[in-house]
Amino acid sequence: MNSRLYYLDSLRAILMLLGVVLHSAAPFTQSKYWLVSYSNSSLFLDYLNASIHSFRMPLFFMIAGFFSLMLIERMSSAQYLRNRVLRLLLPCVVVLFTFNMLQALVLTYFSQSYEGFDLENILSHWQGHFSISHLWFLINLFIYCCFLLPAAWLTHALFKDALARLSIYRHNKSLCLILGMLALPMLNTLVLAIGQAGLPIYETFFIVGMPYYLVYYSIFFFVGAWIFSFKDLLSIIEKQTYLWLTALLVTSAVLYFHPFDNNNIEKVVVSYLEALRILVLCLFIWSVFSRLVVQNNVILSKLSNASYTIYLLHHFFVVALVVLLIESGLSLPPIPAFLLIMTVVYVLTYVIHAKVINKSAAMTRLLNGK
Repeated sequence: MNSRLYYLDSLRAILMLLGVVLHSAAPFTQSKYWLVSYSNSSLFLDYLNASIHSFRMPLFFMIAGFFSLMLIERMSSAQYLRNRVLRLLLPCVVVLFTFNMLQALVLTYFSQSYEGFDLENILSHWQGHFSISHLWFLINLFIYCCFLLPAAWLTHALFKDALARLSIYRHNKSLCLILGMLALPMLNTLVLAIGQAGLPIYETFFIVGMPYYLVYYSIFFFVGAWIFSFKDLLSIIEKQTYLWLTALLVTSAVLYFHPFDNNNIEKVVVSYLEALRILVLCLFIWSVFSRLVVQNNVILSKLSNASYTIYLLHHFFVVALVVLLIESGLSLPPIPAFLLIMTVVYVLTYVIHAKVINKSAAMTRLLNGK
């Protein structure tokens, strides 16, 4: 990888690792929205989770789109699809039928311990708890990658060459690229239209999760691919930190202070502005990080190598440790309890990666697709 892209590799890893923060904090939030909840909670952790959630997955999918198109340029179609199956689907299936099954057993025990052990209901409880859980993004990413392969060819054949011949593009390349990128959040209105049509995009399905997220996050994935398509745009994003900050403040102010009505036109405007606000927030973080990480860093490199394993395994350990904490009867303050769970999970999953996964070619293939 070119040295100037070390920051993207590190940023992608940090976004993965923030998932551990998110899920370790979830049992201690006041909203009680997660799989298990601790008796003591903190509103601060609700705000922490909301802050992380606002940018983590959109920015992750942007970077994934960027690197996916890079792979398409470097590989044949068959090599690209094989790489995506090994890197995305294989670890997903392995973790789904190992750690996620164990997680379902832990949750079944936890629910039954309060309801009384009824053997007739244990299987139905286990089936209810067995889900794709935190692995949903791998399915989404694989679907996007499959669509990207023909889309990349069509874009180059039908659009990119024609765009280069336009006079306005040759004289105002930076402006055209920025406007093209900022037009992509209009796809968010497609989510609104699909929902208005009555299709079940807000229901959760076993494999694909919630279709709403499948459509919504595709915006950011294809923004990332757009950035890679036009090399000049990457330089613009890296340099225009204050432009993205200004755009973020303006869109946030408009959404907060403007009294939007509930008619269809204003719903479309709000839908676009909300996606645009998240996009410019991601661009701002992207730009800032490009300035902070200017060369390869040993610590970030090790974390980057371990981040996939840590994310895949962490969910089970968070659930198991929180259930153990609840069953122990200990009453800990929520923030120290969150920090304890998070630290133990980070250390435990990193050690598993370094001492088990990294030492075995078979385990590396199964859990990292390498």
